[in-house]
Amino acid sequence: MADDPHLPPDQVPSDPFDGDAAPSLTAEAEDAPLPYEQDEAGFNALSEALQIGFKFLRWLMILVIFGYLASGIFIVKQDEKAFVLLLGKISGLGEDKVKSPGLHWTWPRPFSEIIRVTAERVETAETDTFWFKGMGAMSLEEAMGSGRLRPENVRYSLTADASIIHSRWKARYTINDAEAWAFGFSGDPKILLRQALDQAIVQASARYKADDALRKLSKPFQGEIERRLRSRCSELKLGVEIQGVDRIVAIPPPQTTEAFADVIAAESESGTVIEEAKAYASNAINAGEGDAERIRELGKQEKNRIMLDLEAEAKNFESLLVQYKAQPEITRNNLRQSAVQDALSQKLRAKYTLFEKSDGTRELRLNFGERLKTPKL
Repeated sequence: MADDPHLPPDQVPSDPFDGDAAPSLTAEAEDAPLPYEQDEAGFNALSEALQIGFKFLRWLMILVIFGYLASGIFIVKQDEKAFVLLLGKISGLGEDKVKSPGLHWTWPRPFSEIIRVTAERVETAETDTFWFKGMGAMSLEEAMGSGRLRPENVRYSLTADASIIHSRWKARYTINDAEAWAFGFSGDPKILLRQALDQAIVQASARYKADDALRKLSKPFQGEIERRLRSRCSELKLGVEIQGVDRIVAIPPPQTTEAFADVIAAESESGTVIEEAKAYASNAINAGEGDAERIRELGKQEKNRIMLDLEAEAKNFESLLVQYKAQPEITRNNLRQSAVQDALSQKLRAKYTLFEKSDGTRELRLNFGERLKTPKL
């Protein structure tokens, strides 16, 4: 190669065929690895890395599969019943459809879905359809606004006397047919139960006057709602058993609260007076019956005493009669002497002298003993 005249002497490339440069190139070539040796080492390193990666992925996939299958394990609580939907259909036949409390397994999602239903536990469904809408912490007067009925805020039920009442109710129920409750309807069965409760309230309110529904016949009114709710749930086949219906609160319109309070106060006062009169009458009757019974007992006792005395005197007279018939004179003297002795043996109570008679004689009277007293009744 000819030298470039434009390059400095120290940058002029050496000739590869120059005898002085050849020994240096040969030494470098002997020290460098051959190309095929470099490819084999890289392949071995890559192969080992892939094998380690494949082993890791294999164990990872096994763990994922086991974890996925284990996610199908579920526990049904003591107060629950469960259904398994496999590809959208209930899994199992007959009694096996309903999963009893305990540990169970099914194919995980998306193949299966677990539907849980509370059983053997009393649930409640409340309705405020006939209460003030959005009342919250507001008072009744605030909820009523200007005092006029505002349908957007004030809700009520009509009664038989064309009055209105505001109320909130609660139904207690237990699920006795879990399958009907969970799959009998496309929507939420609790909403349907509340609607049935609202319907029962409307029908019962139409049969009772406002005063009867709120006070006088509140228990029969509540029983009428419960009866109608049971009948409606049976027609709809909701799969529930109504345990009872409770009235949370029921009031007349706030505008009539004072009038209702006056009526209640008057009835309370009237009831108090009537109860006092009944108590007085009862005491008087009891006292009269007691006095009458005491008088009857005293009369019976006096009757018995007199009868015994008469019987004794009759026996004594019959005995004297027999003696008198046998010895009249002796018997007469004995009776006279006995009478005088009895008179003298008694205490002398009084002695007094009467005025002289027309013939000038005086009469002296002596009182022996006491007269028989008539018993006090």
